[in-house]
Amino acid sequence: MTKERLGVELKSRTSVLVVVASGLGATLLVSGCGPMLTASAGTGSSDSSAVVQVNQAGAKNVSVLEPVVVKVEEGRLTAVSVTGGMGAIPGQLSPDGRSWTSEPGVELPFGTTYQINASAVDGEGRTKQITDSFTTVAPQEEVNPAVLYMADYDTYGVGMPIIVNFNVPVTEKKAVEDRLKVTSTVPLEGAWSWNESNTRVTFRPTGFWPSGTSVSFVGDLYGVKLNDTAYGASDPSIHFNVGDKVVMNVDVNTLQMTVSRNDVPLKTIPVTIGKAGFETHEGVKVVTGKEGTITMRSAPGSPEPYVAEKVQYSMRLTEHGEYLHAAPWANAAFGNYAFSHGCISMTTDNAGWLWNQVNEGDVVTTFGTGYPWQQDNGVTAWNYTWDQWLSRSETGALNVGPDGATPVGA
Repeated sequence: MTKERLGVELKSRTSVLVVVASGLGATLLVSGCGPMLTASAGTGSSDSSAVVQVNQAGAKNVSVLEPVVVKVEEGRLTAVSVTGGMGAIPGQLSPDGRSWTSEPGVELPFGTTYQINASAVDGEGRTKQITDSFTTVAPQEEVNPAVLYMADYDTYGVGMPIIVNFNVPVTEKKAVEDRLKVTSTVPLEGAWSWNESNTRVTFRPTGFWPSGTSVSFVGDLYGVKLNDTAYGASDPSIHFNVGDKVVMNVDVNTLQMTVSRNDVPLKTIPVTIGKAGFETHEGVKVVTGKEGTITMRSAPGSPEPYVAEKVQYSMRLTEHGEYLHAAPWANAAFGNYAFSHGCISMTTDNAGWLWNQVNEGDVVTTFGTGYPWQQDNGVTAWNYTWDQWLSRSETGALNVGPDGATPVGA
């Protein structure tokens, strides 16, 4: 379906708004429980038998997703225009002249009043004219949902989930999930799941993505109510390919990191991890950024303030500052004792080799540090059991393939 937003860009929608004109006054019919049109009484020949009605006169806050449908009884429509904001709403008259419907895919701007002008004639050729109006909802907050950590049409490791961030708590979670569409060239089972604050929703398969998969995601969220005051103002999307399965397993007892590609070990690297008071987080983590040479600083209020300049081969693991990186100042610690402020560090040569092996979305595991992983501190989706993951999903487990997703068991 072609998508169009008047004055901006054009989109798709689901519900139906019905406008029917009547010489007896103005009312409007709205499907489901959506917002309703406001209308004023029409004018025209009192002798015309054409029935034109608009229910719910005076209503405002019409959903921008509602298509407009003008209908007539005991007659046929001769002209319909719906104008306002940036211009006229395009539409089509039915072959029998009994109804006019705005074109599929047209979505309206927020907080805009539209005028409906329609003319109809009865079987005797007598004219009925109406003039009505409606106003679309004006949200207190317009939210632009964003996909985290990824750029369009790039390649990522098997551990990179689709994370959609709203920055506001979402209460209408089912309505949102219903508008999130994922396709995969390799069929798989997956599910959406919300974080505890309901500000992010994440899609992951039951296990890591299969290598060689191409994945597309579109969130048709413009005009969707997120909570009592916020609506979606844009449609996030991402298209990406899944590369090799690269996994780095850190043994916190021996301080050795084993690097494998497609389950074949490539190299074992002596490392150091966070010392007492600065322990490295446990769990399954994912490389979210290859930042190269950077300056690292201690967190405000740290008992050990520091500034480390020109830290090479830095690959981010968490939002709170855990990295894989070179640390030539710590050569004595590699493979021997915990020394860092939480990062997994190694010699410059080994870090350079690792840099050439690793991509965003590759997986790092560290277990046994005693410092638990923290939700939303980087990618933490793989630290949940599948049952735990599904417990925070509104749409449940989905079979995803090239043509879209269907509920498991359907």
